[in-house]
Amino acid sequence: MFLLYINDVTDIFSSTCASKLYADDIKLYSVLDPSLDYSYLHSNLNELQQWSDRWQLNISYKKCKVLCFSNQKKSPQIDLILDNSMIPQVDSVRDLGVIMDNRLRFDIHINQIVTRAHRLANLINKCFTSRDSCTLMRAFVTYVRPLLEYASCVWSPYSIGQVTKIQAVQRRFTKHLFCCSGLQYSARLTKPIFAIK
Repeated sequence: MFLLYINDVTDIFSSTCASKLYADDIKLYSVLDPSLDYSYLHSNLNELQQWSDRWQLNISYKKCKVLCFSNQKKSPQIDLILDNSMIPQVDSVRDLGVIMDNRLRFDIHINQIVTRAHRLANLINKCFTSRDSCTLMRAFVTYVRPLLEYASCVWSPYSIGQVTKIQAVQRRFTKHLFCCSGLQYSARLTKPIFAIK
């Protein structure tokens, strides 16, 4: 019922502004021309505010952010106001669990998931009383790999440094497995325990 209630919000925006809905989130996209005064963005936000007032659905202003994707060293400053509240412009934002920055490099996202994955892998090594390699590897595949693989089709690493950081989680974890001690990483990967899905 909620989706039927808000489904018409996408019709209020002009052709210069695309919109996407996901549950109760809405995202507005527009190609910015530095020679323009961005008045078309203001008018679209005004339309959104009027729609919100008409249907008595309050907008959570504290969650609103402006992110400008650009290949320039410094992103253009865009001052947007929604219901007399200035929307802050940020360099990165989390969207559906993926952190995107204004250069679409995903370094921040990769650093964060690698830190969390290392922490969780260390917990598996410390908390499991069993030293059985298959059991530990199954725990790694169940709890750690989903962190590293979530939405990877969006942020797929392209630089050697990013790939090395992600691989370091598995490299370090397998180094502590009894059946892999003393083996090079390439030799560890050929062990049958890596066939666990």
